[in-house]
Amino acid sequence: MIVLDDYSKIPQSEQSSQSESELENELINDLVNTGEYEYKADIKDENSLWQNAHKCIEELNDIKLSQSEWVQIKEYLKGKKSRYEKSAIVFESGHVLTIKLDNGKDKNIKIFDKNELGRNKLQIINQIWQRRNTSGENRYDASVLVNGFPLVHIELKRRGVSMLNAFEQIKRYKAQMSEDSIYGFAQIFIISNGTFSKYFSNTAKDYGFTSKWMDAKNNEIDDLKDFCATFLAKKTLLEVIFRYCVLDSEKNLKVLRPYQIAACERILGRINSSSKQAGSREAGGYIWHTTGSGKTLTSFKTAVLASRLENIKKVLFVVDRKDLYTQTQREYENFAKGSANGANNSKTLKKLLGDKDAKIVITTIQRLVKALNDEFSVYDDEVAIIIDECHRSQFGDMHRRIKERFKRAHIFGFTGTPIFDENASANSYYNTTENLFGDRLHTYNIISAIRDENVLKFNIIKTASAKAKDSVDEQVEGIDELSALNDERRIENNCAFVLKEFEGLTHKRAFNSIFATSSTASAKLYYNELKRQIASADLGYKIAIIFTGSNNEQSEENVSIEGLESENKSFLARAIDDFNKNFGFSYGLENFNEYYKKIAELLRDRKIDILVVVDMFLTGFDAPCLNTLWVDKRLKMHGLIQAFSRTNRISDERKKMGNIVCLLNLENEIENALRLYANNDNVATQKDSLFVKGFDEYFGILKAKFDELRGISFESEDDERAFIKCFSDILRLENILKNFIEFDEKALRSDREIENLLSRYDELKRRHAQQKREKTDISDDIEFVPVEILSNYVVDRKYLLALIKDFGGSGQKIADFKERLGSMLGADITLKSKQELIMSFIDKITANGNYSDISAQWMAHFEEEKNKQLKNMLTNAEFKLDENKARDYLETCLHRGELMLNGTDFDGVFVDRGSIFGTKSNAHKEKAKEAFSEFIEVFKEPSAIFDNSFV
Repeated sequence: MIVLDDYSKIPQSEQSSQSESELENELINDLVNTGEYEYKADIKDENSLWQNAHKCIEELNDIKLSQSEWVQIKEYLKGKKSRYEKSAIVFESGHVLTIKLDNGKDKNIKIFDKNELGRNKLQIINQIWQRRNTSGENRYDASVLVNGFPLVHIELKRRGVSMLNAFEQIKRYKAQMSEDSIYGFAQIFIISNGTFSKYFSNTAKDYGFTSKWMDAKNNEIDDLKDFCATFLAKKTLLEVIFRYCVLDSEKNLKVLRPYQIAACERILGRINSSSKQAGSREAGGYIWHTTGSGKTLTSFKTAVLASRLENIKKVLFVVDRKDLYTQTQREYENFAKGSANGANNSKTLKKLLGDKDAKIVITTIQRLVKALNDEFSVYDDEVAIIIDECHRSQFGDMHRRIKERFKRAHIFGFTGTPIFDENASANSYYNTTENLFGDRLHTYNIISAIRDENVLKFNIIKTASAKAKDSVDEQVEGIDELSALNDERRIENNCAFVLKEFEGLTHKRAFNSIFATSSTASAKLYYNELKRQIASADLGYKIAIIFTGSNNEQSEENVSIEGLESENKSFLARAIDDFNKNFGFSYGLENFNEYYKKIAELLRDRKIDILVVVDMFLTGFDAPCLNTLWVDKRLKMHGLIQAFSRTNRISDERKKMGNIVCLLNLENEIENALRLYANNDNVATQKDSLFVKGFDEYFGILKAKFDELRGISFESEDDERAFIKCFSDILRLENILKNFIEFDEKALRSDREIENLLSRYDELKRRHAQQKREKTDISDDIEFVPVEILSNYVVDRKYLLALIKDFGGSGQKIADFKERLGSMLGADITLKSKQELIMSFIDKITANGNYSDISAQWMAHFEEEKNKQLKNMLTNAEFKLDENKARDYLETCLHRGELMLNGTDFDGVFVDRGSIFGTKSNAHKEKAKEAFSEFIEVFKEPSAIFDNSFV
């Protein structure tokens, strides 16, 4: 197994400082000393890389290739222009290239041996020069060649420098890479500063998609020497590349994380070691991987690898809800088109059970149990059955029936919240996950997932009523539970609180929320009161409600309202009418299942702000845009962890935590669940791992940062760097503090001060970016905050319009007004590029004194300026453009909102296309590209600035 059961770290004897070049040399020596790598010191450029690949391909295929024969291979590989096409060569099973030998015969050539991995040759190279797709060259630190192709690239920084710099450097390299470069074959990137090391795929969009390597106990393997000894070991690296990567249909490459690989390996190991015991509990087991850790990808890769085992005739992946079946089928199809067969009804399932070629089948447990009444030969075959969400209460009886029918089955369960003795039902012997499925084969609990930043911490917010000892909430366990929770004054106050805090907790509706209620009666009361208050205050929030006649844990195959009383059906019909009016649909009780699907879709798309539920959507539903759960329900044990975990999926940089707003006191329930699922009796210690710091601690740090910032004198470049770091910290802290209801943005600074600071910050960022462009190799440790965090500081459009309108009758000096407006626009990340355009618009309306119908005036000005600038560019002789092609190209770019540089579209707009060699002949293209980029940035999204809806 490549994920070791336990790993002892290499003792570190050297204590002196280490430069980046020394770190690089140590890496090379460590790899060469394993005897698995050859160091190729003579490879320093693209030509020598291809020459080396020529020799490696000859060696792999045991053939001597003439120059004409090699040219066929090289041209074929260089002809794969996109990164996806190159990745397909690496990952497609059995990929071979057929060439015509000089003697006229055809010959199949392997680029990689994916069956006998040990036959692939590993080499290490360093300091390679690569031509950029514009001008100049980049120098890469180190790369691992597999049969001569750089499948793994390593970017190093000296100890003490943030690895984020290495990640950003790789992003720049990828953006600047020529499309026919051999480095387009790089599939995995590694970054390290010696102290810490991480890996990620070639399509990772941000730093959050990087991963550390670990042993099976989830102990991190950080130091580069340990990382070399484990991850870069030949067997491990080649298995990660060729067995544990998934190139999906959306052209994204997913590299499994170590805990996912560990689960796959241990299931495959159990199948191989227990073939003679197939059909018994000892032949199976379960995987405890916390919610949000990627169980679907893990189960997919497990199913694919298990289906390739000679003794396994079929793999069944079983879910317990129709929506989870649809979700799983969609995700499996995305991972690999045609890899799994979906049984969307009982007839199809029966056909697939009898089809020996249908190696992987996805179905619901209800359909599977129905099919057990018929006879199939597969019942006597050795099969693997993987059951998702195996903590569900209904799996006991159904599980027994499946085992009786599939006599030689290896049955495995996946769950984020296993059932233990402490939270088990006393109904039967099969009351715990272990009793039902067998040994726990691997664990990756919520504490590990938060540590690894695969999911977020929780921010527990206790309302005043939840804190009060004499609150009505203390009665909820008693006989008056329903009347206590549904007290009219309490419902009204809670709704007022929710609507007051919603905007702040969701970062101005960048995210959305679920409202969990204790009963159908409570859900109806909350929905009506939220609806009334939203309309009364004209807030414009979109809300919806959904409930059924059964508990979500019963997990019917079809979501049904058959058990609902007539009064509740009538209410639901009215609520669906509200939904139809809000979103433009025509659902009714007769197609409730479709209504349910649309609710899920809109919630994932952030179209619903608050969804009121009883039990639905609190388990198994994934939506990274969800960041807040309002809880007026006494959740317990696995139900609590499952519900809380709806909020802590990774999203963009603004989302730093999942907000849990407790409208009743859940302190004891949280501690009990934490003790069980953090797998540690030390609750106090684990609270620090699970929950974010308190408001006072964050606010104190923010105050100290403002004091530090105001003491910077700006007399040197070091002062500027100190400002960037300090202000970046402030922006990140304010982003976190927005999740606390106690936070007042203006407590430590005014609007004018933050505008001035943002303007200075943006100018320094622009200057720093220019320095990067001018230097071939720049080593820096400046970290700017991501654009998502800066977007928190966008100018409020309503306020901007009001400012302009007020100016019209105020007699304020134009110069003062423009200075104020300019400061605001300069601080707004979304409007800065349009500042000149907006200011010229202000000049126009202040000159004519017309402040009516600003939106129409703005659109006319926008179109006029766009057409003027477009004409100037198209007729600029310096750019050497084909006017018609350039116009069409730019219109397409405007529609997409970005400059398109992939493919031949950009080159096609020029009469003179220049040369792929040198920079002088391409000068006109570089100047045009810069002008095009500025044009697109200014003239995309006109309606986002002045919209009549704000007037």
